[in-house]
Amino acid sequence: MEFVYSFTAEGLSPPPSVSEDYFALLQSGVVAMVTYGSWGLSGFKASDYVRQNCDMVMLPASNSGNRATIYNGLGWSAAANTPNPENAWALLEFLSRQTTQTKLSETGIAISAFSGTADPFAFGFPEFNVRAFTRQLPYAVMRPFSKNTNAWEDFSVHTFNEVWAGTKSVAQACREIAERMNALLAAE
Repeated sequence: MEFVYSFTAEGLSPPPSVSEDYFALLQSGVVAMVTYGSWGLSGFKASDYVRQNCDMVMLPASNSGNRATIYNGLGWSAAANTPNPENAWALLEFLSRQTTQTKLSETGIAISAFSGTADPFAFGFPEFNVRAFTRQLPYAVMRPFSKNTNAWEDFSVHTFNEVWAGTKSVAQACREIAERMNALLAAE
């Protein structure tokens, strides 16, 4: 987090208090680069400015050479009390097949969950170097979720806003977030 904070501290990146809509800043030419996930590709493709002036690259490595990114997958589920459990199960099986996942990837809807089938995702957005997303998969860690993600996630955002405002150190914020998150997770 010190590495992330250093971009703002060194004046390389505006603090989140400037705007939480980094896509709007990119689209208007105010910032040269944003971190975004594959979910933003439809918006990028729809923007004439972004389509003509921007591209995708892998997240930069830290000074130590380490890389990391987060990912999360699409989850398919059915209600336990569905009146049509056989149909629900058939749909879940269909959506979970490698052929269906590959089709989702090829059409640019989502990066496939099956190893070796993610690259076709790039074909859905030929105007961009979308392989930057799939090339990061070896560095990816699952985005943390719990029963009450919002409780600790909102606290984390609020606490880091104090860091951006200069009223709290990164170390102090991380300690407070870890303590609160651990307590909330223990209560689940």
